[in-house]
Amino acid sequence: MKRGQKLLSDSFNRPIYYLRLAVTGACNLKCSYCAPDNSGMCEKGGTLTAGQLKAIISAAGRVGFTKLRFTGGEPLVRKDLIELIEYAAGWKVYKYISMTTNGTLLAPLAVKLHRAGLNSVNISLDSLDAERYAHITGGGRLQNVLDGITAAKEAGFECIKINSVVGVHTTQAEVLELAAFCQEQGLIHQRIKEYRLYEKKVDDPSFDRPPRCGGCNRIRVTSDGYIKPCLHGDEEIPIDFSDVESSLQLAVLHKPRNGGDGTNRPMVQIGG
Repeated sequence: MKRGQKLLSDSFNRPIYYLRLAVTGACNLKCSYCAPDNSGMCEKGGTLTAGQLKAIISAAGRVGFTKLRFTGGEPLVRKDLIELIEYAAGWKVYKYISMTTNGTLLAPLAVKLHRAGLNSVNISLDSLDAERYAHITGGGRLQNVLDGITAAKEAGFECIKINSVVGVHTTQAEVLELAAFCQEQGLIHQRIKEYRLYEKKVDDPSFDRPPRCGGCNRIRVTSDGYIKPCLHGDEEIPIDFSDVESSLQLAVLHKPRNGGDGTNRPMVQIGG
């Protein structure tokens, strides 16, 4: 298969090569910052078929995307995820194929995911205290995540990152404990500032994420087939499955210079 074209650039001359693809809106957890109103959104799965997702993956590779991240919801609730990863790896245009996961379902699948072509994995972990973890995640079991981390290390992933959301109830001791755990385990720790999409985007250099607008290199596909040029905004481009390449290119051209606020979707439908 042919290598993709030269990298796309938006209207502000930022190279755009990173596609975040939400393969489902369903999740087996109900984290307080993702579904704060307990609305049940985490139980909805999205509408994209495997064929449609493959069409997006191949079109993105053709127009110049070189980094692909599978997101959700929780991507591991999708039974054909390994098939989708294998398909993406087969195109030979993606330098990085990664996944963001809550880690609770990772342990039995880590080896298969790595063999399929997944290069790296980001695992959400906001506390090392089992009771507090359960409270944050709506009943999640900390040990399942720790088992997933161990399995990912044993599977040989070249990069494992731990995403920790730092909210108003997060203590400094908790952050330091997570950082020490990552250092001991040889993991990369990312501190994510808790935010609401309906609040105006403000860059905060004291956190690793969200990324600064000036260096933004990504667009997002939602679990029901829309492209968001910017996470922090309401503009969406519906994917024309008769011409996916043009849909992706149009979304890149519609990226704003800076994020604003988003009111039309909850986080779980976008994939962060």
